[in-house]
Amino acid sequence: MMRINKLLFITFLIAFSLTNASAQSQNKSLKVVLESVAKQFSVHFNYTEDLVENKFVKPPRLNLGLHKIIDDLRQQTKLNFNKLDQTTYIISKRIIQDNNQVNLLNEVLLSAYLTKGISKQSDASIVIEPKQLSVLPGLVSQDAFQAIQYLPGISSVKQNLNNINVRGGTHDQNAFYWQGVRLYQTSHFFGMISSINPLLANKIQIYKTAAPANYNEGVSSVIDFKHDFSKPSNYSFQSSTNFLDASLSYQFNPSLNSKLMVAGRTSLTGFLDTPTYKEYSKKIFQSTDLNLLQQQNNIGLDITQKLRYYDFAFNYELVKNNFKFHLDGLIITNQLTYEETSTDIETKSNEISQSNALLSFQVDYNFSKKHHIQASANLSYYNLEAENRITERAQQLEQANLVLDYNLNITDHLSFNDWKFLSAFNYRNLGVRNNNISISPDAQQLTKNVLSSQALITEVVYKKSKFNFRLGNRLKLYSNYNQFIIEPRLHINYKISSTVNLMFNVEQKYQALYQRINLQQDFLGLENKRWALADENGQDLLQNLQTELDLSITKSNFQFNIKPFFKRVQQINSKSQGFQNQLETFQLFGNYESFGLESLWQYRIKENRFWLSYTYQSNKYNFSDFNPQRFPNNYDISHQINFGNSIEFNQLQLALGGTFFTGKPYTPINSSNGINPDGAINFLNPNTKNLENFLQLNFTAAYVINYKQSNITFGVALLNILGSNNNINRYFELNSTESDIIQFNTKSIGFTPNLFLNIKL
Repeated sequence: MMRINKLLFITFLIAFSLTNASAQSQNKSLKVVLESVAKQFSVHFNYTEDLVENKFVKPPRLNLGLHKIIDDLRQQTKLNFNKLDQTTYIISKRIIQDNNQVNLLNEVLLSAYLTKGISKQSDASIVIEPKQLSVLPGLVSQDAFQAIQYLPGISSVKQNLNNINVRGGTHDQNAFYWQGVRLYQTSHFFGMISSINPLLANKIQIYKTAAPANYNEGVSSVIDFKHDFSKPSNYSFQSSTNFLDASLSYQFNPSLNSKLMVAGRTSLTGFLDTPTYKEYSKKIFQSTDLNLLQQQNNIGLDITQKLRYYDFAFNYELVKNNFKFHLDGLIITNQLTYEETSTDIETKSNEISQSNALLSFQVDYNFSKKHHIQASANLSYYNLEAENRITERAQQLEQANLVLDYNLNITDHLSFNDWKFLSAFNYRNLGVRNNNISISPDAQQLTKNVLSSQALITEVVYKKSKFNFRLGNRLKLYSNYNQFIIEPRLHINYKISSTVNLMFNVEQKYQALYQRINLQQDFLGLENKRWALADENGQDLLQNLQTELDLSITKSNFQFNIKPFFKRVQQINSKSQGFQNQLETFQLFGNYESFGLESLWQYRIKENRFWLSYTYQSNKYNFSDFNPQRFPNNYDISHQINFGNSIEFNQLQLALGGTFFTGKPYTPINSSNGINPDGAINFLNPNTKNLENFLQLNFTAAYVINYKQSNITFGVALLNILGSNNNINRYFELNSTESDIIQFNTKSIGFTPNLFLNIKL
């Protein structure tokens, strides 16, 4: 009954907002609107008359506050509103220059894709701008990693941010970048929270296929986080607090020609035991060593745990004449310690730490408006370490996984009329170390592998009013391979009419780095995937072939998108797929093929946005050395539906939505003869059954208080408001005497409330 009451209450709020939404105002002269805003907030706008002449906009509501009004006018007019001081704004033409790609102004095909702040671009990417992002169901902040799971074709079967699946691929097949540097740690709290501070990123660009040629690897997708100083901030200070952590960001000008932004976040879990933390812990620690110990308290163990995470980032830019310099850094850290205290054995501490440090230098020089050159160097260092002291057996196990990835790049950009040309050189040196050290019994396994590569990159872009294409290639040579590797990618976009757009994309890419699972309980079972290199343990380079056709239809209040796709990834390692059946101890090499259809339907009524996405997918493995050779992929989700409704009513923002998908495959056991004569579990053919269907409904409410040029936003986010008891994984193990079989079900997160407070100055 309580669940029904919650749903009825939320439905009432949305219905109330819908019936009270005001009618749209008539467009007015931009100059008149600026005068009204200036009078209301005691500010000044400096501009030339030609900029505002004959420009008309929909007048924003003055009770939205100055920040949101400026954002709205910037979006409507495509003009820059630069904040000179506390009371003065300079309005100028917007010049868009993206130094990581050819200087091409991408057309927005679908705006407010799902919600404000998300758009579909003509270059085949989805762009998320966190500072413009409206509330999404269940989220306390503009967290891009959480937001992308609402996009068609992207999911997390295990409901973790360190396990994002794009069109049936594993997490390691996604190439994550931050300021052009490879990001290896994508989450805090071992999968529950994004590792990127939402207060920091200005733009996130997502390519499922045909990413520009300057992006390396990512046989499933490329996800790029960028900070862009060319988009002026309306505020210099921002803070955010919720039941899990607190964040700060500050942006200022150290000199006339320079800008600096710093941001930090720290967990509050050390001294706050909130309902949110309890539910997150319950979700993440199940099926781990810690959970097993807590269930064995009858043997006289006292267990205490301490979790902490934090991150710090900075972006610095210096611009002088034709010269531009960037310096960017990011540090991400997770730490968990739990102690086992027995009545007859001394206290033993078990620890796991995970960190990723990124640093980037970049220099740009403009020879002219049509020609500029760029040089950069970057470094990414990833470290995962664990110490497991097993009390009852007086045994100690130390494990480590380290990645050192550094790159040197030089890129030349040239434009000529409707043509853009890019040529570049990339040198990459990649080192991976894996350590396993056991004490009592004494044993150790230490491996270190290094792989370097050189790449010549070329790309040509042509753009006319209705037609554009991008053709790129990476010609790569790896140090351990005596052949050149070709990575072509093609993007074609044709605007059939003012409302209909057709797009075609195809790519072939290789990937040298992947994640494998040696044992499910490695690293305390919390982060059991370790990075490894191709040409290690017989592993060849991963290779993909991916293509898609994309049709978009846009009208005044209606948007529709449909996208059939096909993807093949070869040379996958069974150790990278997370098997928990008869394949768990084998190392096999094969491929998987995924084909399907993604679609999005969206409708807007005044300030109400309704959206529904549907993904159909067929995803099959092919291992030639196993019988049966073909069987369903571990991440084969045949049908997935994401849905939502968001409303803005004056200062109140509401979002209700959720996810439904058919259960993931699992491998059943022989019910009549569960244990083989050799003592192993007698599994049937892999992945021949599916879990129960998954359903989760989420809700977020936010209220904004505006005061002069500042605002305060507070609200509540509710995950799984129906308290659905969803199974997201099922596996079988022998009991301690190896005489019986135990079935384990991994659950999704339960009903989880969270409160948040954001302040902008």
